[in-house]
Amino acid sequence: MAFQPSRPVSIGAHVNVHTSVGIPLVDLPVDAEAELRVSTLDDQTRALLRALGLTDGSSLRVCKSGEPFIIQVRATRIGMSRSVAAGLLVQPLDGLKGGA
Repeated sequence: MAFQPSRPVSIGAHVNVHTSVGIPLVDLPVDAEAELRVSTLDDQTRALLRALGLTDGSSLRVCKSGEPFIIQVRATRIGMSRSVAAGLLVQPLDGLKGGA
């Protein structure tokens, strides 16, 4: 299944939601913290991210922007392509609205 940016779903299930619940992870600056809300990724990629510990509601921190895009979830750092990071919608913590 291909990357589908127009179909946001929970990372754990196929539940349609509006993109207003978050912003793309790639829009956050390094060291920003956020909570994962939804994903626009295919089933296989969502399953892999869940297996790595990135589940609905997970708190995360951006460690590196670009390629690879690296986040920290709990004590684990996860590297992913920028296109995968763009498919994750997050709610910034501390009132951050995104940006560089």
